[in-house]
Amino acid sequence: MKKFVVLLLLSFSITFSIFAASNEELKKALDNKEIHVVQAMLENAAPEELSDLEKQVLAKSKDAVSKDDLDYAFSLAEIVLIVNFDNAEAQKLYTSIDKAKKTKAETEARKKAEEEKRQEEERKRKEAEEQKRQLEEYKQQKQEEEQKKNEYIESVSKISLANFPMRYAVNFPIEISQSSFANQFNQASNIYSRLGFGLEAKVGFNHPYVKLDLDLNYNFLPLQFNNAGMKSDFRSRFTIGIPSFSDFFRLSFGINSYSLINDNNAALYSGLTAPIFGIGLDKINITPDLTMSFFTDLSLITFDAHSEISFAWDAEVTLRYYLPLKLFENGKLFVQNTTSLNSLIVSKQNEWYLDTQFSVGVSIND
Repeated sequence: MKKFVVLLLLSFSITFSIFAASNEELKKALDNKEIHVVQAMLENAAPEELSDLEKQVLAKSKDAVSKDDLDYAFSLAEIVLIVNFDNAEAQKLYTSIDKAKKTKAETEARKKAEEEKRQEEERKRKEAEEQKRQLEEYKQQKQEEEQKKNEYIESVSKISLANFPMRYAVNFPIEISQSSFANQFNQASNIYSRLGFGLEAKVGFNHPYVKLDLDLNYNFLPLQFNNAGMKSDFRSRFTIGIPSFSDFFRLSFGINSYSLINDNNAALYSGLTAPIFGIGLDKINITPDLTMSFFTDLSLITFDAHSEISFAWDAEVTLRYYLPLKLFENGKLFVQNTTSLNSLIVSKQNEWYLDTQFSVGVSIND
């Protein structure tokens, strides 16, 4: 009797150990979602273990349902039914999960359809807004083109005082000069200087087809040093520009004339009057209030065989700054510096005048 009890306890202990090991292995397979391992364990389980193992699988299936992992829950319930189709709990769970899956699929399909519909409506709305924006932009562009066209037609067909810019200024010139002829005659190496005052007047005509300017400049320099003599200096410049070709390029024509009074052999030519021809760039905007002009001219005295002058030319740079003051409608104050170099070449000797003048004046329509 004792031996029977011992054997029974030993058998129970071994069975319990095997069952505990099976439970541990099943739990691990369920946690790792190893469906094929779970199915194999159920199919190979001893009859006395199968019911408990099925309960564990169904418990895990219900847990998966609570976590909305319906596919995994459905697979577990399906495995139990494959192994034991008569398991009523598995049948009920399988049916409810299948229904939940269909409901979820229908809900997701409906949400997807609604989202697609919303996206399509949003696309159509954006398309309509873009078409409306493009239409408004096109209308605005056409209006601006029409306005520019009308303004251009008015600008070329209507002439008013605004088409005539004017400038008037008072000059304060400073001049230095040198003549290799005089230095040779005087046996010296003198540089002569003069100071004075003067006036400048300019009138122009601005039109989209043409720009015309007439600039008159007269300076009298009575203060002289080193017996340089007083100087009377007159310069005129008429310029022509074609805006369609360039906003800045100008052809230049004029007459320059000067005479020295009471000079002590300071120059070979104590007086000279000649026409000039040249090119230049006018009113280059460095800043909105600061402009620069540059001209270079050939004196036509160069072609006078009786003058003995081989080459005569000049260059002129003007910087003009418009003060932030408004005197009246279209009227501004400005300060200006004009620096010019005039040179006469006879054979290998030359005579030159370097003049810089500071001006203060008023501009109208400029």
